[in-house]
Amino acid sequence: MYSSSIIRQFSPGMVRPIPLNELLSGDQIRKVLNGTPEERQAAILALDPDKRMKVLANVPPNVVAGTAGASEEQATARQKQQEKQRIEMRRLRPRLNELLESWQCRSLSAERRNSAPRSSPLWTH
Repeated sequence: MYSSSIIRQFSPGMVRPIPLNELLSGDQIRKVLNGTPEERQAAILALDPDKRMKVLANVPPNVVAGTAGASEEQATARQKQQEKQRIEMRRLRPRLNELLESWQCRSLSAERRNSAPRSSPLWTH
């Protein structure tokens, strides 16, 4: 694998939460964060399902506390967001055995077993 392809494939990056102001208008943000429970529920239910999941994943739990069924939907949205983050982190920092061929992994583990433990003067007291 060439270094340019490695850099392109494993370039640093993170799945960042989408700010609410990119998903909602100012009036919608006000209703979702500061409205009465009825206003919050109406504003959240008015969103399309994809946007609703993104919003619920990013708002604090107290926002949906008085809303029927939204707590479960928020938990699902947060699980999906965490799964996306885990997949992205796995893509950026894959396990060594995912990068090496099986014979390279066996060779590396055999080399580790056969090497004597190294003690450094910096770590001895």
